[in-house]
Amino acid sequence: MLKMKKFFLLAILASAFALITSCGGGAGGSGSGSTTDQLYADGFEFTYKTSMDGTQMSTGTFGGKGTIMWNEMSMMGIFSMKQVIKLSSDGEKATVYTYMNDTLQSTQEVDYDEYMENEDDLSQASSFVESDVDFDSFTKQGTKTVAGKTCDYYVGRDEAAGTEFAYYAAKGMTLYTKTTSQGMVVEMEITSIIFGNEVTVPSLPN
Repeated sequence: MLKMKKFFLLAILASAFALITSCGGGAGGSGSGSTTDQLYADGFEFTYKTSMDGTQMSTGTFGGKGTIMWNEMSMMGIFSMKQVIKLSSDGEKATVYTYMNDTLQSTQEVDYDEYMENEDDLSQASSFVESDVDFDSFTKQGTKTVAGKTCDYYVGRDEAAGTEFAYYAAKGMTLYTKTTSQGMVVEMEITSIIFGNEVTVPSLPN
C-alpha cells in the first residue's frame, strides 16, 4: 500500500512539473538556465514536504553548492535515505554516496544525466530549482508566502487546469505546487530555505 501511494504521488508530481515547465518562455528572461546555474554556484538548501489529501507522505532536504548535490528524504517516518552526489569536472559523470538511516550503504560511479532521469525522488526535488516556467498556461492570482518568501501565485487553465504553484521570482524557483487529479490532491512545498554562505556542504567519506 505504501509503495502504491508513493508511486501515485510521484506520478502526479511529475505531471505537475511537466505542465509548469513544459513550454518555457516566462517573464523577465527566467527561461534561460543562467538562474539555475547561479543557484548551484552560490549554494542553496531547502527542506520540503509532500502530502496527499492532507496526509503528509514524506519530508526531505535538498541542496546544491559547487559540484556537490544532496538529497535526504524520510518516508512517513519509516526510514531515512540520503544521497550525496559529487559531479566530475566535465559534468558528465558523478560519484553517488547512498546512506540509509545515516549509514553509508554504497558508493557508485554513474552517468549524471541518466542517473537524474531514473531517480524519481531526486528528480522531483531538483525540479524546484528549475527556472524554465510556462507562464502562458497559467493565470496569476495574487501572491502567497512560502518559507517566508513572497511568491507570485499561478492557477492553471486549459490543459494545466488542476495545477497551481507559487513562484519565487527573485531566485527563479517554484516553492509550492498543488495538483488535483482523479479526485486526489497532492501538494509539494518548500518549508524553509537558505542561500549562499549559510549553506554547508555535507562531508564526503574519506
